[in-house]
Amino acid sequence: MAWITLTLRPPCAAAEAATAARLASRDIVAGMPSTPHGPAASQVPDDFRGLRESYGLNDRLLDPADLAGGWSALLTRWIADAASGGEREPNAMVIATCDVIDGVGYPSTRTVLCKGVSTTGVRFFTTRTSRKGAQLAANPRASATFPLLEAERQVHLEGLVVPLDDVAGREYWATRSRDSQIAAWASAQSRPVAGAPELRELYAEAAARFTGPGGESLPVPMPPYWGGYELRPDRVEFWQGGAGRFHDRLVATREPAGGGGRSARGSGTSGGPGPEGERVLAWRVERLQP
Repeated sequence: MAWITLTLRPPCAAAEAATAARLASRDIVAGMPSTPHGPAASQVPDDFRGLRESYGLNDRLLDPADLAGGWSALLTRWIADAASGGEREPNAMVIATCDVIDGVGYPSTRTVLCKGVSTTGVRFFTTRTSRKGAQLAANPRASATFPLLEAERQVHLEGLVVPLDDVAGREYWATRSRDSQIAAWASAQSRPVAGAPELRELYAEAAARFTGPGGESLPVPMPPYWGGYELRPDRVEFWQGGAGRFHDRLVATREPAGGGGRSARGSGTSGGPGPEGERVLAWRVERLQP
């Protein structure tokens, strides 16, 4: 299985100019100036009903054949397209997890960065003792949305989340900046703190822990409570904005190979291994109404 590392290049000058021109031409809100990231915050109206944009970047409709190479190939291409078009963090995805208390679900969301895409899933790394880590330990199903806003596209994934082993965690950990490594040691993520001064003290203590007696920087190992996850989807939806809110949607739903239409959703597994590790699964592709 080959993992695709997301190395995103900054947009070229031509792409930036095209994005600026496109933003300037949009009627974001009548009479309101726009910025590269939307209307000026101080001028957001009290009445949000008029806060909208018109879509029209993607003239070509999605075709089921676009998924012939698999959902991961199309997702990777869309992320690359968004990066070239000026999307600030095209690998950002909103992860939704859920507490289940007395049979009632209490969902929560947050934005994380996707750090790998393969035919089996998307990867992200975090503190396992955080709120999302505790929720995933109790209920290992989640959804993720890539909001490729500048490209007028979204990708939604739903499925089982599997913890990655420490080998994968350490491999990614080694690519992180020293400051972010120290931050992972300094923070008991999602726990309350008395105030900002205490946060600064926690970071200073962690930095001192990995500083030698002569002031030299010492290696920062991966904390035992930190690691990665892989969301292995059984449902993936690709969405493009359409004129008049008549949006363009394709959904791929995983089912057992030759399974006569029975969905693999809810099985609690990610599919059995086939020859050379391939999944014995088929994907049903359908067009959805806007």
